[in-house]
Amino acid sequence: MLARLLGLIGRLFGLRRPGNGPTSLVLLTESVCQLTDHQIVAAIKRALPVSAPEILPSSRIAPPAYAPDAAECRVVPVAVNRAVFGVMIAPFPYIDPDAPRQSTSHAEFDQACARHRGWIAIDFLGGQIDDAYAIMGQIGAELADADTCLLLLPALGLAALPSDALIEDMRQGVWLHHFNLAALNQLHDQPADDPTPAEAARKARSRFDEFARAFQLGDGESFSVKFPFSDGKNTEHMWVEVHEIEDSIVRGVL
Repeated sequence: MLARLLGLIGRLFGLRRPGNGPTSLVLLTESVCQLTDHQIVAAIKRALPVSAPEILPSSRIAPPAYAPDAAECRVVPVAVNRAVFGVMIAPFPYIDPDAPRQSTSHAEFDQACARHRGWIAIDFLGGQIDDAYAIMGQIGAELADADTCLLLLPALGLAALPSDALIEDMRQGVWLHHFNLAALNQLHDQPADDPTPAEAARKARSRFDEFARAFQLGDGESFSVKFPFSDGKNTEHMWVEVHEIEDSIVRGVL
C-alpha cells in the first residue's frame, strides 16, 4: 500500500495545475524549508491530538524537471482514521520560474509568487473522510510560520495571503472563506484550448453560495469575481471587486 501511495505522490507534480490539481493545501515559503522529518511528525501530532494519526515511513521522490539537480522532495505520509494524507517538503519553487504567466488581479499574490523559494504541500491521498480540507488546514496551521508568503488550493483555483485570523481558523477546521476566488489560474501559462479554466470556473460557480455567505459576513479582506465583457465581437474576462451581492446578482467595480 505504501508503495502505491508514494507512486501517487510522485505523479502529483503533473497534476498541480489550477482547477485540475490534487485535493491539497500548498504553503509557498520565502526560503527553502528546513523542517526535519521529526519536526514534521511533531507538527502533525500537535495538529491532530484527538485523531491519533499513524505516521507512515517517510520517503524521497524525484522532483520535476525544472528543479535544481540536487533537489529532492521529502514526503511524510500519515493515516488519519480511514484516510491518508501526505506532507511534502519541496526545496524549489512551486511554479517553474522560467514558465510564462500572466499577472493576477492581486499584486500581493504576484509578489509572493515572485519571492518564494520553496513550498510545503499537504495532500489528501485517498480513503474515506467527511472533510479533507479540515484536516489539511489543521496540519497546515502547525507548519505555517513567518516564512509562509502565500497559501494555495490547487484543486479549487484559490489563493490567500497568510494572516493570524486565517491560521487560527485553520486550527478550528473552518477556513475556506478566507480564500479569494481570484487569479490562481493566471499564475500558470495556459494554452487557449486548455479546458482547465472552464473547469475551474465550474467549480467556482458551484461554491458561489459559500462565497456569498462569506461576503455578507465580512469574512475576508476583499472579494472578486471574474466577469465576461463583450463588444459584440470579442469577449474579455476581467476581475470585478464585489461591492454587493443580492440573491444571485453581483455588483462591483473593475
